[in-house]
Amino acid sequence: MKIKAGQIQILGILALALLFILTIPLFASRIPSVLQTYLSQDLSEQGYDWVSVDVKGRNITLSGNVSTNEKSLAALNVMEKYTPILRINDQITLRIIEPYSITLDWDGKELILNGYVPNKENHQNLIEIAYQKVDKENIKANLDLGAGAPENWQKLVMSSLKNLLKLQRGHIDITNQSLYFVGQTPRSTERDEIIEEFDGYSQYQKKLHIVATDDNKKVCHEKFEKLLINNINIKFMRGKAILDKSSYPFLTKLANIGVLCSHLKISVEGYTDNMGNFDANIKLSKKRAQSVVSWLFRKGVAEQQLSAIGHGASNPLANNNTEAGREKNRRIEFVIKGD
Repeated sequence: MKIKAGQIQILGILALALLFILTIPLFASRIPSVLQTYLSQDLSEQGYDWVSVDVKGRNITLSGNVSTNEKSLAALNVMEKYTPILRINDQITLRIIEPYSITLDWDGKELILNGYVPNKENHQNLIEIAYQKVDKENIKANLDLGAGAPENWQKLVMSSLKNLLKLQRGHIDITNQSLYFVGQTPRSTERDEIIEEFDGYSQYQKKLHIVATDDNKKVCHEKFEKLLINNINIKFMRGKAILDKSSYPFLTKLANIGVLCSHLKISVEGYTDNMGNFDANIKLSKKRAQSVVSWLFRKGVAEQQLSAIGHGASNPLANNNTEAGREKNRRIEFVIKGD
């Protein structure tokens, strides 16, 4: 009886051993699949879901398309902890960015950066340049590392950002070897310096449209000077402050310039001849100046741009002893003020 029980026990052990031996190939065939799933999950959790994993025996092949060598090395570093038991085959290829581009937007307060830079050093340099001018909370940097930057890209982008932050506002778009730069600055000298700086990038096609505020001021002064150089005499009904219709065309031109050049002030100054009472002449000259101011205001010139002064018979242009002289002295002068 004891012998039979022992025999049965031995047979049971042999059966279990046989079952284990028979199932080893099944487990062995499943190990690569399970390991592949585990490794893929490990990479994905650390942000490298672009990496494909293929496990065959003790060999792991990593493949994928990546924009920088830094990202490729980072993915390989995740696998380093498995190298004691597994051999890693790196088949990750470098993806070239096309088109290679970056945009820089500045509104005088907020800076927005979008696009690609070739390495972390260039990324850090741009952020440091931005910090010199812009508060940290007003910087939005959406920059990715990418291969394929054209020649002198890093230098051009840093120079572009420095010059952009000199402006009141602006936009820069650099795509492959084309540069588009628009902006506004108070001074034409600063604009000219910026444009000259980009002359060194001969391999880039450049379109620079930087408006200088003082250019507009210069143009405005030139327009007024051109209109007023002929010293057109504004005519009124004799002895009154009512404008003669013959003066309307000239005043229309003056009003149009005044509306365009709203930063300049127009002082309307009235004069009379020496006929009549001194105080009456002062009063008449002031009323005539006010009549002109009212007319310009109705044509759209801002009230704060306009002022009226009456000088009476002072500062005559000609001798009051003749009618021709007195007619010259009865006049309206326009004095343009402001920068």
